[in-house]
Amino acid sequence: MENHIEAIARFGHDYMTLRDVGPATLFQRFQFDPRLATADAIHRALIDHPDWVQDWFGYSHSRRHVMPGWHLGHTRDASGAVTGAYVQWIRASIDAPPGPPTSKFTSESLGAAEFARRVMEDLATNFPTSLT
Repeated sequence: MENHIEAIARFGHDYMTLRDVGPATLFQRFQFDPRLATADAIHRALIDHPDWVQDWFGYSHSRRHVMPGWHLGHTRDASGAVTGAYVQWIRASIDAPPGPPTSKFTSESLGAAEFARRVMEDLATNFPTSLT
C-alpha cells in the first residue's frame, strides 16, 4: 500500500524528471487502487517532499495546453493552492456545460494531493488497470 501511494505522490516528479515518458506510461507502471488513493493518504506522502509538491505544479502547467483536464495553481496571495478544470477553451468552441468548481486549499501540499487524486482518477478512466 505504501509503495502505491508513494508512486502517486511521486508521479508529478517522475513526469518532470523523465521528460521522455508520458503520463499514460508512468500510470501503467503501478496498480492504481482508487480505494486507497485518497487525498489524505497522498498528502501524508507529499508532506515530507516539498520538491514533489512543486513538481505537481510543474506537471499541471506543462499539461494545461495539451488537453482539457484538471489544473493546479497558487492562490492569489500565494498562501495555498487551487484546483479546477481546464474547460474554458473547449466551451468557446462547443456548447459545453461549465466545468467543476474551483477548490481552494490552505497549503500547496493539500492542493497537490487533491490534484494528484483527480489526475489519477482521470488516468484510470482512460487507461484502466486490473484494480480500477
